[in-house]
Amino acid sequence: MNPIRIGLADDHNLFRGGIIQLLLSDPHLDVRIETSSGTELLEKMARHKIDVVLTDISMPDMGGIQVAKIISRDFKGIVVVALSMHDHPSYIKKMMAAGAKGYVLKSADPTELIACIKEVYAGNMFFCKESTKTLFKDVGLTDQTVHEMALSDRDKEVLKLIFDEYSDAEIAEKLKLSQKTTVSRKKGLMKKLGVKSIVGLVKRIIQDGLF
Repeated sequence: MNPIRIGLADDHNLFRGGIIQLLLSDPHLDVRIETSSGTELLEKMARHKIDVVLTDISMPDMGGIQVAKIISRDFKGIVVVALSMHDHPSYIKKMMAAGAKGYVLKSADPTELIACIKEVYAGNMFFCKESTKTLFKDVGLTDQTVHEMALSDRDKEVLKLIFDEYSDAEIAEKLKLSQKTTVSRKKGLMKKLGVKSIVGLVKRIIQDGLF
């Protein structure tokens, strides 16, 4: 497998340097572009082949929302991930509307950023844990409700696959569970979340904010 080629734009030099060190610690990731400017990022993208862009939302010359819009329009096949300090549903929805496929807070665990890059490169969407919690709250799930979910690690794995609209059979195969167990876990998750259907839940939350 060839390394995932990454472009990074963030105007905080110390933070950007730390992210680069983190990404280069994984042999499957390769930072090809690093810049403090959205404009410079787009200029360099014309000369360097990359697969995934990590962009800060707030930059002085061109913010991440505009960067994502231009990449979605002019650079087909390149995936955008928002890397932000803003934990608010409006920012998440605006980035998704602009074409981003992932959203990771700067306060997130470093492993979530690496997982995000690999997930979006594989064609899936990804939200860090805190952003997912923010989206839950945006549709009426309170802190208490989230706390009462008490999701196990396996529950979270199943939930992520449901978010990505895998079938029961596909989930069972990927997690090496019986289909009966998968269906049971799915029903349990639906009960914990207080919804009738959680297929594509995160995508619908985003869509609800766009129309």
